[in-house]
Amino acid sequence: MTDGVPKATGNAYLAKATLPSTYADFKTAIEAGTQGLDLNFNAAGWATIGTLLSKAKLLPDDVQNALGLTGDASPADALGALNAGLASRYKIEFGSWAGTGTVPKQASPLTLTFDGKLKFFWVFLQKHTSDGHGFTGYPAYDNNGYYQTPLFVPDLSNWMTGYYQGTGNKWALTEDGKTLTRYATSDSTNLYPAYLYNESGKTYYYMSIVEV
Repeated sequence: MTDGVPKATGNAYLAKATLPSTYADFKTAIEAGTQGLDLNFNAAGWATIGTLLSKAKLLPDDVQNALGLTGDASPADALGALNAGLASRYKIEFGSWAGTGTVPKQASPLTLTFDGKLKFFWVFLQKHTSDGHGFTGYPAYDNNGYYQTPLFVPDLSNWMTGYYQGTGNKWALTEDGKTLTRYATSDSTNLYPAYLYNESGKTYYYMSIVEV
């Protein structure tokens, strides 16, 4: 939009009225609030003509229709519709934790918290590339070479992953979807720290998508 700049020559607007024949009648009409007066925009009195306010400028029909608004909608209605549309949106969060090498059942469970409802979760490790160009990500895996990477499925509150998923590694998500816990459900000697994403000396990274 463009701000209007008048020339300050006294003719930015022109007045038009039907005046009474005498001053006394004019004074009476003014005092009674019945005297008519039109102020008309005069382009010749402006150095820069500003954007004139109209429905087409404030809320055109195509925008109103795109927002699902009907009838005599206002700009305030349009902003309300936009705000409602932004109420549900997604963002990506990254994080990590260091493995401690512990295995005992229920010992020091890993708990992660998120800013919104968890919709996707992926764990990976990092290693130097063979060509020396930096780091690359690869899925976390256990001692037997089985990939242990959990992928979260929306609306699933509990799920298991890994080779010993039935007796060892469990992931649980709270009902609000904001807190994820990984813990051991068995004291089995076959349950290695790698099964629990908790191998000593390794840093586990994760990428998540949350709905906020």
